[in-house]
Amino acid sequence: MKQTILSILALTSLLSNAQSFEEKEVELKSGYSDEVFYDITNDETEDIAGKDWNLAFGTGGISATIRFNSSRGDKLYETSFADSDWATVDTNGISTWSPVYNSSSDWNKGAFNGAGNGNPTNFGWGAYDMATHIVSGDKVYIAKIGDDFFKLFIEKLQSGSYHFQYEKIGTGNTLHQKTVQKTNHSDAFFAYYSIKDHETKEIEPKKEEWQLWFGKYIEMIPTAYGVTGVRTKPGIKVAKVENTPVNQVSYSGLDFDSTANAIGYDWKSFNMGSFSYDLTEDLSYVLKLENGDLYHLYFTAFEGSSTGKLKFKVKKHNVSVSEMDQKQTIQWFSTVNNQVILDSETTMTQAEIFDQTGRLISQEQIQTNNIALHLPKKGVYILKITNTNQAQHIIKVAL
Repeated sequence: MKQTILSILALTSLLSNAQSFEEKEVELKSGYSDEVFYDITNDETEDIAGKDWNLAFGTGGISATIRFNSSRGDKLYETSFADSDWATVDTNGISTWSPVYNSSSDWNKGAFNGAGNGNPTNFGWGAYDMATHIVSGDKVYIAKIGDDFFKLFIEKLQSGSYHFQYEKIGTGNTLHQKTVQKTNHSDAFFAYYSIKDHETKEIEPKKEEWQLWFGKYIEMIPTAYGVTGVRTKPGIKVAKVENTPVNQVSYSGLDFDSTANAIGYDWKSFNMGSFSYDLTEDLSYVLKLENGDLYHLYFTAFEGSSTGKLKFKVKKHNVSVSEMDQKQTIQWFSTVNNQVILDSETTMTQAEIFDQTGRLISQEQIQTNNIALHLPKKGVYILKITNTNQAQHIIKVAL
């Protein structure tokens, strides 16, 4: 049966749950000594000391990522030594070597993975054997941690276990041979290890318990430089909205970026005149979580290294009455296979599907007067359709 679009007033009670911005504060402490994981859905933080770990091993099923903590002065060097040269590894000429760093934009490209050169079987620190399914290390690294130098060799990744060894360079030092098993840390993206304490560390919250990471990291601008900012966990997408007051941001047609440093550090700049930080005006970010939920945030304060405090405002976005247009120009049909067929007098450019709570389920860019949208299952849905004249129409569909 053909049905016409519902009036806006009939939907007001369903869609009036749009939230207002709330201010939050994160403290990285003096000198940005801490890292903070933030759960935007529950407003919860977890702080850890930034120097509590040196190595981070990827826990994903096919991951061979290994990261190094160089954000506070420690450095990692890739050498030409092989494991057979272990006894003779030294630091001669190290002042002329270039350190290797983690990617700031991709959590899966650690400092140890830099030499893969696009070869899918080369993970930088070692090569994958298609027959044995083992990644075998082929080079020795030197790590400068504090005032000490360590030689470090990733022996292999086999059956989900990283095998590695390290030893302080010099005479009479102890060789440490260690294993990190992925399954022991599968609820996090990485398993962390402290060379100083010779043990694994519980650094990262469970995957579902954070979306934003605040802290100090290395950015190439264009050479390695320590910056303080925000990175998003894998799976989170970010739309950067520039030159637009936050109360004028439209949540339709946004260009989302999945890189880890999409928010990054450059929402602020140092003012040499006032010797303090200025925030970029009319700059905000819209985050899309894995389940489609949208959160809008912008920064309101950054105190610098004296306290490491920063403030931002955030709100969850639901479909709101202010986004709707009252023109009754779209008709729809429901079908037996959970489809809704839309017929519009003007060309439709975008179709968004929300559940009853206002959670975005899917978004599709289109150029048509007729379209069939597939809904996940029977239930009540809200469709927001944008036309070429930028009119937005809201349809309540009950299957």
